[in-house]
Amino acid sequence: VPLVEHASVSVFRGEKVGVVGRNGCGKSTLLALLRGELGADAGEVDLPANLTIAWVAQEVPHSAEPVVDYVIGGDVELADLQARIDAARSRADGLREATLLAEYEHAGGYTARSRAAGLLDGLGFAAVDIDRPLLEFSGGLRMRANLARALMRRSDLLLLDEPTNHLDAGRGDRGAAAARGGPRAILRRPLPRQGQQGAAGAKPHQVARAPAANPRGPRGIRFRVGLRGTAQAAAAAAD
Repeated sequence: VPLVEHASVSVFRGEKVGVVGRNGCGKSTLLALLRGELGADAGEVDLPANLTIAWVAQEVPHSAEPVVDYVIGGDVELADLQARIDAARSRADGLREATLLAEYEHAGGYTARSRAAGLLDGLGFAAVDIDRPLLEFSGGLRMRANLARALMRRSDLLLLDEPTNHLDAGRGDRGAAAARGGPRAILRRPLPRQGQQGAAGAKPHQVARAPAANPRGPRGIRFRVGLRGTAQAAAAAAD
């Protein structure tokens, strides 16, 4: 069963795109294609070289580490720097350690906790709770921690699969604002129920795009694809 046929779209740097459609039409499959987890049955996907992609894990995390440390761990480049600092320290290589500490400061390592705390605050965590183990929170709050961890990642492209599912009405706007303030994003969401307004009047399977800040800027993502409902693709598309 075809999921996507004769689809062609380009996304330029700085654009934020919403993919709107009914459940099971292939939205999650399209994101899996961009992440490299699936291949197209036909066509091509053209991504810029060295593109860094961040996305929200859909599994509820079961970590016992403090929630703020879990979010900080989303900055994988910073975590790699910290590991190299620890290795240099264990070898008593003071010169290497000093060099890496300078890189760590330049990368925002000393402000990482405040950045993570700000994301958690925007997603509904009380300031007094951010040092509590992640396992002590409800499943909904742990999924919000996943969103904060993805937003913490330094990335060129941010993929959000129904990111407001775990945001209540009082916090949804603040969480969305955090996403808008980050790198460009592709937001995937189902069609609204009868009587609700969609994204700028979007129709089923329509890609709604905000105007590019610089339409003549560097090339972004371009893909022409055909996807069929194979067992693998259907599993990825399940809602």
